[in-house]
Amino acid sequence: RRAYIAGTLFLLLVTTLPFIIAHAAAPPDMRFMGFLLFPMNTGQYFAWMVQAQDGDFFFRNLFVADETPAVTINLLWYILGTFSRWWGVSLSHLYEAARFLGGVAMCAALVSLVRTLSPLSRVRIGTFLLATCGTGLGWVYFLDKSRWAGAEALFVASAPIDVRLAEAFPFFALLTYPHVLLSLACIFLAMRSAYRALCEERWSQACIS
Repeated sequence: RRAYIAGTLFLLLVTTLPFIIAHAAAPPDMRFMGFLLFPMNTGQYFAWMVQAQDGDFFFRNLFVADETPAVTINLLWYILGTFSRWWGVSLSHLYEAARFLGGVAMCAALVSLVRTLSPLSRVRIGTFLLATCGTGLGWVYFLDKSRWAGAEALFVASAPIDVRLAEAFPFFALLTYPHVLLSLACIFLAMRSAYRALCEERWSQACIS
């Protein structure tokens, strides 16, 4: 258990360091907004949190000139925006806190899954490390500097999936979206329940899954 806790804390520390550095490196007349990648997506999430901060439950699109109906519901961003209104905490700090707590939830769910899949400690630890730290060799694509044209290079279809799709890799997800981390946690718990349902023939686990 101590190995899992140490591994989780190390992962969270490593993936939090870029945020700390970004905060410290911000010029006096500017501030770090709390995210490193994918500003287009994250800008939408912040727009929803701003509306929740104003007390709105249904969200509208703030990125168009015309008035749009408020029909979108997203509980995560509503909760974060509401907490900001209640506690007076900045949205960027809440976003970072949500990312950190999402990382804790994802790692805890993964530990629960690997402990269910194998009785061998070395297999469990190896699986945990492979799942959390394994990505791919997509970074080799950018050794050719002609392919690197700033952050936009991450969005082109020709870029390797392991440098542009955070949902596919837990380590990458730890650097990006809180909701992706929570989704991965749910997926790991569902897999655990499905495995137990097959092995133990328990309908309750199948229903949970």
